[in-house]
Amino acid sequence: MDEQRFVEAYRAENNPQALVLKQALLDAGIRATIENELLQGAIGDLPMGWATAPRIMVESRDLPRAREILERSERAESTVPEDVDEAEQDRDLCLACGAPLPEDGICPACGWSYKGGDPEGEEGLT
Repeated sequence: MDEQRFVEAYRAENNPQALVLKQALLDAGIRATIENELLQGAIGDLPMGWATAPRIMVESRDLPRAREILERSERAESTVPEDVDEAEQDRDLCLACGAPLPEDGICPACGWSYKGGDPEGEEGLT
């Protein structure tokens, strides 16, 4: 059996960010794990920073594709205005592409909605 080597694809700021990004990779069919996830709970014992940040690890063969997905996620996060609080950010942005989500809950940019359906506006949206 040809064993794949896991390499770092991204170093997250915190566990919630790492979990969201890991899920994006899993949704794209990329096997991912998080290293240093448990170190976030040892704040009093360990210095926080780059060395203890959660690391998203992927198989080396998936690294280029994983980085594309992670960059897309970063761009979506950077479209959020700085003066909007976190709860409002989550409620008002499309979870698929990061675009502003109108009150009807259907993203005008990609067609995603809380009701289900396929991004890109394909059939199945209600």
